Amino acid sequence: MIIDLHLKGKPVVVAGGGKEATRKVMALLVEDCKILVAADQVTEEIECWAAEKKIGLRREALKDGSFLNELDDLGMVIAATDDAALNRELVGAAKKLGAHAYAADDPSHSDFSHPSVINLYDTVTIAISTRGKSPLVAKKIREALEPVIKKTIPQGIILEILLQEKIGRASCRERV
Repeated sequence: MIIDLHLKGKPVVVAGGGKEATRKVMALLVEDCKILVAADQVTEEIECWAAEKKIGLRREALKDGSFLNELDDLGMVIAATDDAALNRELVGAAKKLGAHAYAADDPSHSDFSHPSVINLYDTVTIAISTRGKSPLVAKKIREALEPVIKKTIPQGIILEILLQEKIGRASCRERV
């Protein structure tokens, strides 16, 4: 089952600062959540997003998940470090706090698997999942389909979605 979590305004922690963490942050940027990356070393992209105040950055070498206790109303934790034992610890700590948890190196210890995603103009998301069996194959399928889908879906459809969103908001305001 593929679901789209509503994370708006909720704190989401990405533990780790490498390529996989960068991909997860990139996917979260359109979610309007409060992203905090916790890692001692991070990619240039993560540095840039932190400098632009799009995300928070906590620079420290993580030893366990105790820092998660400092966050209120935690929505999700993505463990994307290069330490499998630490990722398990982070997932366990997140679950104890009632947050959704994902270990990038082992979806079987996670609350969900992370599909490969085609993002159309931050408006439409198409997910491709192998249910965690082969993220590499899901990525290959996404890479094959993405250019075809972007050519096939006209910009007018995206504009129609945005218009419907505005009309929906206006009618809600009129009822108040």
